[in-house]
Amino acid sequence: GLGLGLAFLRHASRTRILIHVVDIAATEDRDPISDYHIIRAELAAYDEALLERPHVVVANKMDQPEAATQLQRFREHLPDVEVWPISAVTREGIEGLLYRVAEVIEATPAVSVEEQVESGDALYLSRGKPISYSISQSNDVFVVESAELDKVVQMTNFEQYDGVRRFQRIMQRSGVDDALRQRGAKNGDQIQVGDMVFDFVE
Repeated sequence: GLGLGLAFLRHASRTRILIHVVDIAATEDRDPISDYHIIRAELAAYDEALLERPHVVVANKMDQPEAATQLQRFREHLPDVEVWPISAVTREGIEGLLYRVAEVIEATPAVSVEEQVESGDALYLSRGKPISYSISQSNDVFVVESAELDKVVQMTNFEQYDGVRRFQRIMQRSGVDDALRQRGAKNGDQIQVGDMVFDFVE
């Protein structure tokens, strides 16, 4: 329930194809269809272009009792999705999957550096491309409007220390921190970015 994380999504944005491994046996009360949709939604929230990337669904745990029934259900619900049933335990289906993945990779052009820069916030920032933003004040709250930072907020888990630190670094590198100071923001003032409101900390 914590999300894929920006580091992983940045890595995914540089790949030619995506491989989704789902628990097709629905163990531990999982729902493979729901799991698939959750991951696709998170990819879309990060960068909708990732949904256009070729992808293969790997239906793992075919050695389990409920797997065949769940596989049929999955295919009926998502008839346009390429599904490869395998068992990591018995190794059934893995060789065929590897050949198929190799075919898709060979037929898919590599992602260019330009596309990588546009597809992920962390890589986008690391290339030094400036983030566009504007700052206004609403009552006592400094409001930062930025499509790029809104996306970062959506993908950050603010309940984790690493997530908070990553967000702080992005605010610093993008120049927003300095711009807020120039606008008069002081320690303890409220800052709003997207749906998130937090205290300005020196």
